[in-house]
Amino acid sequence: MRNLRRRKNVSLIVATRNRSEQLATLFASLRGQSHRQFSVIVVDQSDNLKASLTRRVCETYTSVFDIVYLRCDRTGLSVARNVGLARQQGDIVGFPDDDCWYDQWVLESVVRWFDDHPSYGFVQGAYTEPGLANPAFPNRPREITLWHPMAHSVGLFVRRAALERSNARFDESVGAGTLLPTSEELDLVLGLLEAGIKGRYDPKIIVNHRIKRGLGSEKQALAAIRARNYVYAKHVRAGAGQVVIQILARLLKYSARAAVSSRGRRELGAIIGGCGDAWHARGRIRVTSKAHQ
Repeated sequence: MRNLRRRKNVSLIVATRNRSEQLATLFASLRGQSHRQFSVIVVDQSDNLKASLTRRVCETYTSVFDIVYLRCDRTGLSVARNVGLARQQGDIVGFPDDDCWYDQWVLESVVRWFDDHPSYGFVQGAYTEPGLANPAFPNRPREITLWHPMAHSVGLFVRRAALERSNARFDESVGAGTLLPTSEELDLVLGLLEAGIKGRYDPKIIVNHRIKRGLGSEKQALAAIRARNYVYAKHVRAGAGQVVIQILARLLKYSARAAVSSRGRRELGAIIGGCGDAWHARGRIRVTSKAHQ
């Protein structure tokens, strides 16, 4: 049996906003991790009245594992994660949602995966609800490439060396809390791939999280479509020509739907709008958030 005592340290960056109860569930699952070399960076964007509850949860677990609590003045998931990235010191970095939870062997399986795949800079795991299969994730592992990208932050783990080599950070114009509320992790993964960082999907790495069923209201769905195509178009403009196939596939899909429904026409408009957003964007937004302990 392998000795894990000298294994890599893992930094978990948790952005949270008004979810102290869910955060406590995540922390309870971290208490039981078989791999103990990890730390948690909590970036709290809660309302003032709720921030004390988040801090109280963190204080409850400071004797169990290392926690850095940061209060962030600005909202936005990507803002919070960039604040956390500036403080992390682990060999491997993960981005758990504040409402997910880990089985006992998750961190150990991640560390072993990187030990067994030294040439890879990141691994994408699956997420699902206990006892259920998530149809969003295939059963077999595969390479993640610019031709065939894949990104779900709740199960994404990245070597710190890969982040440093690629200078990859989250684009603060996308992600929850913005007008383009999804696909911030896709942007990060595409940035890693463009820098020559290898990635792979492995379904054996599983994080517990409620399965997302649909994209919510039509307004939310259109915003998600626009965000995803903004990210693809942004990277095409940056020189990742392979990604254009993703845009073309969506144009064909939604053009067919536009021919038969008004919603399809609005979806097609969201794709074109996302591409236009990327054309006028000026690269990644720098971190301007203030955080304090």
